[in-house]
Amino acid sequence: MCHKNLSIPGQPRHPVWVVALILASLSLMAPRALAWTFTTCDQQGGYQEGQYWWITQDVWDPASGWQQCLYLDSHSYWQVVANLHGASWVGSYPHASYGVGGNQSEYGGPPLNNVLNSSTPLMAAWNASYPRTNKFDFAYDLWLNGWTYEIMIWLDWNATSPIGGTPFTNATIAGINYNIYEGAGGSGPYCLSFLAQNGMMPAATNFNLCSILGWINNLQWNGGPFWQNPTFDKVQLGWEIVDTEGVLDTYTMNYFDVYLGNSNTTPPTPTVEKSLWDANFNYSFPSGGEYGFSDRDGSPAASGYWSINPTGGLDGNACLEYTVNLQSWSNNPPINYSGFGVGAVENPLPYTLTCSNQSSYRIYLWAKVGGTLASVTNVAGTVDLSFFIPSGTEVYDLTSPLTLSTNWQAYAFDGATNLAVATWLAGAQQLFNQNVTNVNQIELQISVAGSPNVGTLFGYDTNNTVTIGNLKVVELVPGLAPLTIMQTNQQMEIIWADPVTGGTSQLQSATNVGGPFLPVAGAASGAASPYTMPTKPNQQFFRLAWVP
Repeated sequence: MCHKNLSIPGQPRHPVWVVALILASLSLMAPRALAWTFTTCDQQGGYQEGQYWWITQDVWDPASGWQQCLYLDSHSYWQVVANLHGASWVGSYPHASYGVGGNQSEYGGPPLNNVLNSSTPLMAAWNASYPRTNKFDFAYDLWLNGWTYEIMIWLDWNATSPIGGTPFTNATIAGINYNIYEGAGGSGPYCLSFLAQNGMMPAATNFNLCSILGWINNLQWNGGPFWQNPTFDKVQLGWEIVDTEGVLDTYTMNYFDVYLGNSNTTPPTPTVEKSLWDANFNYSFPSGGEYGFSDRDGSPAASGYWSINPTGGLDGNACLEYTVNLQSWSNNPPINYSGFGVGAVENPLPYTLTCSNQSSYRIYLWAKVGGTLASVTNVAGTVDLSFFIPSGTEVYDLTSPLTLSTNWQAYAFDGATNLAVATWLAGAQQLFNQNVTNVNQIELQISVAGSPNVGTLFGYDTNNTVTIGNLKVVELVPGLAPLTIMQTNQQMEIIWADPVTGGTSQLQSATNVGGPFLPVAGAASGAASPYTMPTKPNQQFFRLAWVP
């Protein structure tokens, strides 16, 4: 480790590779209820996982009285509990190591130019949690030509600094601003340390390791290249622990992987659907009530009744239905307008609305009509979504025409495409802008427009119906990208977690950043992570966090 405050004893600078299950020499307790796959408290204890990975304690120069134990399930999930005190130099570097050449026990990685010129660059993803108040740094160690060339990428640090004292230059690499230090490190004369100027990068997705290596490869030093195409041997990530101030501290790698991939799988900032109202009428009913109605340009009024039809919905499910008797209109047919419909009210809403933009609202539903004349299979209609504040004042109305069929049809209405603000409600947008956070009720209704004479569509009889099946109203809210998205060998792996404030996460996917976003089966909480699936074109993944 090319660290400013070093005291290197006679032992080798690099770890002594010990593969053994060693009984704990210290009674440190790992904060986990279930047993770990491997544990060790030996100074150089470690574990080889397959051909590529090694996870090790690497307690290489501690002050007296040190304590440190390693607990791991894999290179991707492990932790150390450490108590190091009284030193101003690095005492340990617990880390996971990836052998770029495919072998952890020997050197012989590929030539650097081969890695840099590959069509699939070497990527990394990680997520870590640890205390930030003690003397430490959280850093990559990249090794070339065995231990000759060392590149450190500091992701976070406190009360310590790299060798070199002051930066010899700075650079923006792949969008990240670094201060760059140079000094002696490893068993050779060259160590370059890259410190992100924002000072903290404990998590990242699709981090391109080749971007750093490529910058160095192009670096001119005393008139020539900094190095001559060395081998690229190892990638290591962990914590250089200097001093924990005499207390036991836990450093946890929540996720870490190195892989060949590309850098275009990180999704843009998404929006996801948060359910305002979801009723399928089998067990979920509108909490504010249901109603039916009929309209005409005079009298007499038509009579009707609404009901929950327990088996009349799609695939034999329940539905909300209004049946109207139009017999009273037969002797005095409407002249200008006639129609009828069914509606439902949801009150209270599950959460406070956050956006007054009409494009933030969507409606999904199934609907149909019944009782039409034999020659009529389609009837023009309208959908309305109204918003009310506690005084009962309507402050917004989104509406769209639709065509209702005598068979069940699925409908999706989007404020960005086919829902318009009703023109009859004067100043609706201004009202909504002022009152959006006070809205406590929404109302959805479907109506058939029978103008000029509903009788020519349904006939003047008693069995005329308009029916709603499953309905859902959602608000589009900012979503969270998963912790990590990796793409390797036609497979995509998505890692996510529950929000730190409690609650659960629902992973959703879409092929377009504008949605719609659909829940991913079996991906409802961090406990089910990771999720692996074949790569699909333009696939986007987001998570919707639900907090109690």
